[in-house]
Amino acid sequence: MAREQLVGWASARPAVQAEPAAGGATRFSGAPDNALARIGASVTLPDCDPPLLGGIQRINGHASIMQSMIISEVDPSFWTAVPTVLWVFLICVFLSINHRHIDGFLGAISARLRAGASLKLGGLELSAIPEVPHVALPESEHSSSYQAPQPLRDERKRVYADVRGVMIVHRLFRSTQEGQAYDVLLYAIPHKGATLLGVDHIDYYLGHMWSEQVFTSTDRGAGFAIRTSAYGPFMVCATIHFTDGNKAQSSRYVDFEMGHYAPRLGNDK
Repeated sequence: MAREQLVGWASARPAVQAEPAAGGATRFSGAPDNALARIGASVTLPDCDPPLLGGIQRINGHASIMQSMIISEVDPSFWTAVPTVLWVFLICVFLSINHRHIDGFLGAISARLRAGASLKLGGLELSAIPEVPHVALPESEHSSSYQAPQPLRDERKRVYADVRGVMIVHRLFRSTQEGQAYDVLLYAIPHKGATLLGVDHIDYYLGHMWSEQVFTSTDRGAGFAIRTSAYGPFMVCATIHFTDGNKAQSSRYVDFEMGHYAPRLGNDK
């Protein structure tokens, strides 16, 4: 049936009439379709979309204002510290996850040095540790031991205290100088718990074979080292000058007992 026919058929139906009924009620008569249409037309649904959208916009506006208030109340230094805290957190996580690999890497470097191979990382160069074969020491019936008396213990402590834990040591290298047996590196190392920060400079007196000269080193970064050459063992007398004006005397006997295992400075040709 065409739309025009439906409209005409609906308009031709008798209208709904309201008639009073018993008990004060109202009874409708006529076409039920028109009655439903009239009732439907009299009902107006509220237009919810604009009020609802406005409510959402108002809620979002209040949230933005509250967020701005919270951000403005935070100390500005907090935001500058956030990247640093994140970096520290990431580094800690990385070390926690990879600590076994790092330990293995450091162990491999130590093993390489002990195997006699040198290591160079950029400007840092670590020389090889010469391997010393194990030698079984013979037992002697002329050796014995006894408990150290207290004066001897006190003397040992006094020596440590006088030099403030700054100990003079040496290393041997096969000499590159003609007529010399070994090149000798003399330097200072701190004992456990000590430091070289309190040392200003160190004077080294090597003896008459060096024309009675005193050699001074001020290079704390190199352990106040000096280098010389010698064809025989000798004794070094060192004067350690501290930054507070005090000084202490120390000595070192430069022996050649381990000279057979001494490496050569630079390339060994």
